[in-house]
Amino acid sequence: NQGYGASLKDGILHASGDYVVFVDGDGQHPVREVEKVINILTENPEVDAVITRRKNIYSSGMVRSIGKFLISFVVRRLTGEKIADLNSGLRAFKRMKILPFLFLLPDSFSFSTTTTVLAYKENFDLKWVDITMDERRAGKSQVRVSHGTNTLLLITKLIVIFDPLKFFLPVTGYSFLLGLISVINSLIQTRTIGKNYIFFFLFGVLMFILGLLSEQISMLRKEISMMKTRNDR
Repeated sequence: NQGYGASLKDGILHASGDYVVFVDGDGQHPVREVEKVINILTENPEVDAVITRRKNIYSSGMVRSIGKFLISFVVRRLTGEKIADLNSGLRAFKRMKILPFLFLLPDSFSFSTTTTVLAYKENFDLKWVDITMDERRAGKSQVRVSHGTNTLLLITKLIVIFDPLKFFLPVTGYSFLLGLISVINSLIQTRTIGKNYIFFFLFGVLMFILGLLSEQISMLRKEISMMKTRNDR
């Protein structure tokens, strides 16, 4: 009883097959849709992951709907991808593709969202499939507003690990922009450039340098991962 993601990670660790399939236990995923996902995997060996896109999503309340919209917006800006359904519970992965990243994945409800981001940032051969949901037959949702905040933090963490410039370059740009605004404001009010801009410019330079260092670390990690994959083959 350690969390939704913790249960799935435990299942991945103890699985012995080539694929792992995740299905929510509330009865919303009909057997026919689970079979559809499995068939795609078995008929397309090059596919690394199958994520489902729900054609009918039953209302989850105004607060949660707003939260989902904000998370989708942030993910779209950080990944550059318009992802139709971030957290559909029915999905499948090649076990050996997702296994090396378990330490990055959360123990909470954010597991589905972060595995979607992971699939994009690690260039998994990903296939989307439309499914139709049934109404919930067991239990009730335990998702809270705090889970949304944690999800945003985890997504940012993933982006910084896999594509750091997506995070650091905008921060650098905004910092320089604030510095420029500070200079213009001082010129208008006091006819001098003032001193406030120094903080914004130094912060921007620092973020840029951190971004370059993080990018080098990310590239090195990817190179090591590729070499390991080739050796395994």
